[in-house]
Amino acid sequence: MQREFERVRLRLDAEDAVKVPDDPVQFCVDWLGYTPFRYMWPFLQDPGHFVANVQARQTGKTFNGMAKLLWYAFRYPKSLILVTAPKFDQAKNIAFKALAEHLQRMKARDPELFRAAVGDKNVLRTIVRLRNGSQILAESPVPETIRGHTAKVIYLMEANFIRDDEDLYTAVLFTLNTTNGYLIAESTPWNTDSVFYRMFHDPAYGQFSKHRVVYTEALPPHGPLSPDIVEMIEKQLAGDPARWRREMLCEWTEDLYAGYLKAWLRLEE
Repeated sequence: MQREFERVRLRLDAEDAVKVPDDPVQFCVDWLGYTPFRYMWPFLQDPGHFVANVQARQTGKTFNGMAKLLWYAFRYPKSLILVTAPKFDQAKNIAFKALAEHLQRMKARDPELFRAAVGDKNVLRTIVRLRNGSQILAESPVPETIRGHTAKVIYLMEANFIRDDEDLYTAVLFTLNTTNGYLIAESTPWNTDSVFYRMFHDPAYGQFSKHRVVYTEALPPHGPLSPDIVEMIEKQLAGDPARWRREMLCEWTEDLYAGYLKAWLRLEE
């Protein structure tokens, strides 16, 4: 067993080492053992350093986001990758659960490669260490905490729900400043007074490449959503169309409320 392990390690370290695929989608297939739904490909294959991703609920934005983080971690040895969310438990129980699932599939598909590139002892609840020196770390969404790092990639999970998001975003920018790093912000929509909203609507954030996935793109056979459950939710939210449009159509409904208020005020005049 040890001899086989060393053989794979040498294969990874040699000039003809196992090469991480250039295409993140191919990486998901060849290394992580799953094929992403087609609607996720533009996000996964986006080479931009600043990426904003708004998606309907349960369409796989965090699951596939964690796959892309693993791709970065394997592609850039000795990199620090940070994951933060509105609450630390979200990063720990959702994002790192997805990371563990990806690595378990990798282990099942190619045990030798997994042992040589990762190893069971390096997959923990809030940190994943790779043998190339890279690590993926869960962090609290606190600007002072983020400022203590120099990161290659930062992932903002449910970015539209993070408190003090402007201070956090400023800290993130300087954390990436010396690494020519990458920022991924993903969320469903919430309030318009937010950095995440500005990523999609403010010309000052024009460097962001933007992705949007509504629920219709994730229905069978092209996605994981259940048509019956979707229909039931739509009926139950008939009296709250703004919530439906936020959660499933990726619309910032504060804009709608502002329009309704203006119309109502005109009627009152």
